[in-house]
Amino acid sequence: MEIRDLQYFVAVAEEANFTRAAERLLVAQPHVSQRIREMERALGRSLFERTSRRVNLTAAGQQLLMLARPLLEQLDSIEGQMGSSTEEVTEDLTVAAIKSLPGVQLSALIHTFRRRHPSVRFILRELTTTTMLDELAAGAIDLAIAQAPEGNRSGLIIDELARDDFVLIVPLEHQLAHQHMVSMSELGAEVFITLDRGSGTQRTLRAAAKKAGFMPRVMIEVLQLDTVRELVAAGVGVALMPRSKAETAGPAVSVLDIGPPKLARRIVIATPEVGSSPGALAFREIILDAFMRAHNSPTS
Repeated sequence: MEIRDLQYFVAVAEEANFTRAAERLLVAQPHVSQRIREMERALGRSLFERTSRRVNLTAAGQQLLMLARPLLEQLDSIEGQMGSSTEEVTEDLTVAAIKSLPGVQLSALIHTFRRRHPSVRFILRELTTTTMLDELAAGAIDLAIAQAPEGNRSGLIIDELARDDFVLIVPLEHQLAHQHMVSMSELGAEVFITLDRGSGTQRTLRAAAKKAGFMPRVMIEVLQLDTVRELVAAGVGVALMPRSKAETAGPAVSVLDIGPPKLARRIVIATPEVGSSPGALAFREIILDAFMRAHNSPTS
């Protein structure tokens, strides 16, 4: 059992609801449920009685809650005291990141970093993948979380964090709306909405369309995936979207699997080969740990 498991347990116990606990923890709800089940298997006891509306602590759960709360409070106190030490050097940490990450919330990563390193000023920039990596190589930013680039990028350390399938989202009244799967070859006549040039999403769309034998009709380019979804829901066109983003709350659209072959994006973390700041190295470890926990496998 790990500290993070206890944090999940206490959140569920206090919220009496897995969904609200996940929102509080800024992680996906299925991940919270899975970790609680693993805790129960490891302890050999049920910690919660589950109903359709709420969850209640069992006797074993109540006992664990009495032990877990003071332990977590003590840990927060230690981290706060160590983080505020006068020995820590104040610095700026400039990070560029895509907003939609599979299984992990960017805001939770930043919160963890700020709690541990309160004297580091955190600067978040939202850029396309191409611009992120160019600015990282030029020293304008310290760390990037991006869709994997094409080819090699000299001077950068790039580690894969996760893979995320692309799906097609279409308006509810679209002729494809009731299909479960679609092939790229069926989409030659569609109007596409996508992120702007330089984004990994548009790069994936153009490469997949080329393999399917057509040039995609990209008629609208925007900066945010939320805007893409709003336009699709309004009937303006169709779009490729990472599954992790398509399955979140938002305007109603139909979600179709793509394939065969499937389309997927690789999410990577990139840092300079030399000269990384202490803050960048610390944030990198937080990111790697969060993705390893969320996806139950080492990064590669």
